[in-house]
Amino acid sequence: MLVDYVFPYVNSLDPIWQQTYSKFCEDNNIKENQFGNESARFRDFGNLIRFVFRSISKNMPFINNIFFIVQSESQVPEWLDKSKVKIIYHDQFIPPRYLPTYNSTTIEMFLWNIPELSEHFIYGNDDLFALNLCEISDFYNDAGLPKIHLNLKSKTYDISAFRKTVINGQNLILSDFPNKAPDKDVFYKTNHLMSPLLKSTVKQVWNKHRIDICNNISSFRTDKNVNQYIYSFYQVFSGQYIDEKFNGKYMDTKGCDIDDICKCLVNSTYKVVCINDSGLRNEKDSIRLYNTLNNIFNEKCKYEYINSDNTSTIQYNINDNLSKYGFKKGTIEIAEIKKDNFSIKFIESHKYPWLINIENLDYSECFSDLSAIKKSLINIKNKFKPIFDIIDDLKNTNILNSANNLNLVYDNFTISKDNNIISIDVENKKYSLDNIYLANDTVIEIQNIINTIIT
Repeated sequence: MLVDYVFPYVNSLDPIWQQTYSKFCEDNNIKENQFGNESARFRDFGNLIRFVFRSISKNMPFINNIFFIVQSESQVPEWLDKSKVKIIYHDQFIPPRYLPTYNSTTIEMFLWNIPELSEHFIYGNDDLFALNLCEISDFYNDAGLPKIHLNLKSKTYDISAFRKTVINGQNLILSDFPNKAPDKDVFYKTNHLMSPLLKSTVKQVWNKHRIDICNNISSFRTDKNVNQYIYSFYQVFSGQYIDEKFNGKYMDTKGCDIDDICKCLVNSTYKVVCINDSGLRNEKDSIRLYNTLNNIFNEKCKYEYINSDNTSTIQYNINDNLSKYGFKKGTIEIAEIKKDNFSIKFIESHKYPWLINIENLDYSECFSDLSAIKKSLINIKNKFKPIFDIIDDLKNTNILNSANNLNLVYDNFTISKDNNIISIDVENKKYSLDNIYLANDTVIEIQNIINTIIT
């Protein structure tokens, strides 16, 4: 039995994608954070897609072909060996009238039209990781029937827009099997993990319900859509399935503590886990999650170019906390090259360049030697210390406050006071005392980021 794997992917940092996306939103008056247009839906938080491929290669060795669905060529990661993966672009299987699309449910309605796709295929998402060894028997029985287990959920509890799409799909398929309808207050739902499907079933559902499906296709998600669950519903209601619960775990970054997620990744016996990015709380959580997965899947796989750069990048916006420490608004990239070899890049230059000049260290460049960065930061702190020690002594003896003018010369710096303005001369450059304090806080903040990375 040949089994393929299919999953869609979006790289929202791709400038070509951004241009198309922005223009479409502007032309159609689409506002951010509407359902289906949240930034987290398109975010590749930490370039974790590399670990999806590594997990499949390591723990799903039976997979015949991976069908990697992207909008255009610019979305394909540079490290991905295209000779080992079936790259499928939207316009190869989705009719032009539905493009461009930013809706995964639209993609799911046309899975039957993917060229060369095997009869048996597993559909997943880019947030699913095969943690432990999986076998074909986890997904299909010997006769090729998919293994599916449906749960009953109450309609009176947390009917989100997503769950409405599930109920829509259930009701659509129940029109073929009305005797399978559950009680009016509940609905069926399968776990959000990997879905074993049959291409013939997907095509059959399309042929039966293409009018209803097409009438509810949209560029962004709405609560009128149906999703890929309709195929599992059809398998179950038609009796062409094996009722078996899959050994997997769904986790949500908004509802689950990052420590619990990482512990689960390291220690669990689950075969597959989903880490749904509904909104990571901060950049440190992104780093922690990235490092945990990198420790688990730290070797290149057959889907990567042998000579490709083994670098994945975490990008996050500078928040107000970092802004007050001197970083301009922009993004910081934190990348890991090897297990103990990191690279830090501040896209926007620091607004206190003298901090760089003291140690001749350019924070706008990438560094791959973490120990050198830590040493440089310590050296900078050591240069701050005598300045602060003397300032404290001057304050304690009330000299700093009582004197109208000061010009105190020390070995490596000068402290002066003129018209109640205190200045520090460092390496022939003059800075206010407030800037000295801010720069010191900046060093502390960078050290905290590095300490988070290496823990």
